[in-house]
Amino acid sequence: MAQESEQKYSSAILPEQMCRFWQKVCEGSINEAIFQAFLNNVSSFTTPRGIYYNLSESQRVAAQIMGHNFIGINLVTSALQWKGISIRLNEDELWRYRNIPASEDILVEVINGKWRGKKAILWWAPPERYGLNLKELFKLFGTDTRHQPCFHKDNWWVDMDFAMEPVPEGWHLSLIEIPSETKSRSLPEQIKLKQEYEALCKPVELAFLSLINYMINGEYIFSYFYTRTDTELGAGYTASVGMFGVDGLRINKTSPTLSTQDTAIGLLFSRKFSDSPSKPEAN
Repeated sequence: MAQESEQKYSSAILPEQMCRFWQKVCEGSINEAIFQAFLNNVSSFTTPRGIYYNLSESQRVAAQIMGHNFIGINLVTSALQWKGISIRLNEDELWRYRNIPASEDILVEVINGKWRGKKAILWWAPPERYGLNLKELFKLFGTDTRHQPCFHKDNWWVDMDFAMEPVPEGWHLSLIEIPSETKSRSLPEQIKLKQEYEALCKPVELAFLSLINYMINGEYIFSYFYTRTDTELGAGYTASVGMFGVDGLRINKTSPTLSTQDTAIGLLFSRKFSDSPSKPEAN
């Protein structure tokens, strides 16, 4: 069981989430119809009861540095609670996720745009035992544009092998803006630009981040481009994710060769982290 000191029960909605979203409405960057479409997709605001996990010192510092670009355990579990998925972390999992696997210096550099000059989000994904793969996310979010966020209706991919891979659990630090140097290039040329500390993203990572970020921050990321992923589909084609808007999140097939005029396809990266520590044995 999770330690009582690490958690307390709360309603399924966190005030911070609705405040972030409502702020977007007030600013005019989200119209009220879109906001209502989001509310249509929320199963309940008060039940069932969720769990609030106290932030560790590492998480607290990271949240302070990253601001709205920090999507931690409580925000993710609360968003999933809205969709009827109840996430409960055991003691070993609480320990495993306790520390952010990126130093404060790295986070400061990232928030100041020093990682390829682009915006990035530090986010958390639930244990893989919950089986949150693309197919399950598709079932949860559907394609009905009256219920935001959602997937695009073109679901050719839903029964493919890569749609069965669960989102990798734990902490992720991912770019959400395409570096200009990766646009208008073939796949081999893009791969050459990857730094040693960078990794390609999986389709399920980008889909999970897109959908959860919308529920929390009220914004469509990956709206005007596709990003390639690490998933090969044969004949050199790769799965790509993007063009996320009111019509839904799209998953596409991208050719290995691109026209130099094609600036809507690029390559996002995530930061590589060392393995999370295991809980020490009791004396």
